[in-house]
Order: sequence, then C-alpha cells, then structure tokens
Amino acid sequence: GLIDFNNSHTTLEGAQNGESLSLENIPAGSYDAIEFGVGVMPSLNAMEPLDFDSENPLSFASNYWASWNSYIFSRIEGNADLDGDGTQEHGFSYHIGGDDRYRVVTYTRNILIDDVVIPRLSFTIDVERLFTDPNAVAGQRDMIDLITEPMSHSNPNDAQAVRIAEFFMDQYQAAMTLD
Repeated sequence: GLIDFNNSHTTLEGAQNGESLSLENIPAGSYDAIEFGVGVMPSLNAMEPLDFDSENPLSFASNYWASWNSYIFSRIEGNADLDGDGTQEHGFSYHIGGDDRYRVVTYTRNILIDDVVIPRLSFTIDVERLFTDPNAVAGQRDMIDLITEPMSHSNPNDAQAVRIAEFFMDQYQAAMTLD
C-alpha cells in the first residue's frame, strides 16, 4: 500500500495523528516478525504507470520518472530556518528511486492474528534519523548536510545523488521503530 504524508503531515498535529494502513486477508496464526518493503520492488519498478489500473498507487504518473525508468520511493521536501530568525529561507528536496534503493525492513515481534483479536502495530518514523547515522564508523557517511546537499533526485549518473539516496534508504530501518 501507499503511505502518503503529503497532506496530513504539514502541521505538528497532523504528524502526531499519523497515518493508517489496513492489511486484510492475513491468515490466522502466530507470527514472530513483520517484514515489508520500503520503495517499489524491482519487478514492479520495471513497469510503468499505464501498466496499472487507476486505483493502484503505481498508476500515479507524478510518482514515476520516465527518463530513469523508476518510481519515486521516497520524497522528502521542506524548508529550513538555518539562521534562527523565524523565516524558513532554505529549501531542500530529496526524491529517491531506482532498483538499488529498494529496502526490506524486518521487526521481530510476537503477533497473534485470529478471528477475535485484530492487532494494531504502530510505527514511528524519526525523520531526523533519516538525515543522520550516529552509528557510522570512521570513513562512512554519517549525515546529509541540508546546507551543502539540499537536493537529490537519485540521478543514476550523479555519484553524489546516488550516495545521498543510498544513505536515506539505508537509514529507514533505523529511523522506524515499532511501538
């Protein structure tokens, strides 16, 4: 399913309310983990919006780069107040896609599904953690610098854009916590 924060997360209240995604037809049983993809798996990423019916999130042409034959998996955009004067004068935009950017995240948790119990799992995404890796070792990239790297569009021909995109996607599992 598509999780789109565009309209609901423009305010603090919207972000705190979060988004919901319901999964149906999961066989009853006891599970010890949940695993899901962040992005579009390569077999689907090889397709185009016209390959899907209009209700499918992959039919949205605004989330597809025809020139790079890829969907946009993650779109982080905003403005920052770098000098603390109350004016958000510095824009940033990170659009990430490409087969090599698809990630699978796994969380270990006992989950019981039956006809009576409908489990609710809550995930929190720490957006700051997408930009920083406090566990990086010497020689590894430890952050995205909004000042010197305010934009990336995963251009496969731009080494810096690829490094930024890889960093963001590698951070998703660390940035998400299962509450």
